[in-house]
Amino acid sequence: MLDLVEGWDRDNEHTTWIMRHACRSLIKAGHPKALAMFGFGDTPRVRLENVSVTPDPVSWEGTVAIAFDLVSTARKAQNLMVDYVVHYRTANGSTAPKVFKLKEITLEAGERTSIATKRSLQERTTRRHHPGGHAVEIQINGQACGCADFELLGPT
Repeated sequence: MLDLVEGWDRDNEHTTWIMRHACRSLIKAGHPKALAMFGFGDTPRVRLENVSVTPDPVSWEGTVAIAFDLVSTARKAQNLMVDYVVHYRTANGSTAPKVFKLKEITLEAGERTSIATKRSLQERTTRRHHPGGHAVEIQINGQACGCADFELLGPT
């Protein structure tokens, strides 16, 4: 599939949307060729600071706030695709990762930026939650760069 879309015209915004949509699972998985196709193939030259998930513990069907500072250690501007991965606790006690898109940014040399988002832990038909330890991992250009844990309390 990547070989097929690689030669397509990226100057057309509609074609680019189709290409990005077709590659979305590969991009979330951090596939190097898929990331490079959209300008995110370079190894991120960044430092993560102040990674936090609050509150901890979080009440059943609550919401967590995810925040961190991203500091460029590169000598020139770099394109970054910033995602986060929630490692959800499963019924058997293991964890299962789910990637969520967060932000695409260009970070200048030495630049610092703060990034924050929220994730609801309400029960859904597509995702059942289980009490216990969970983790949030920050993924930049397909590479894990930092992590924070949190505890989900059981239903009352």
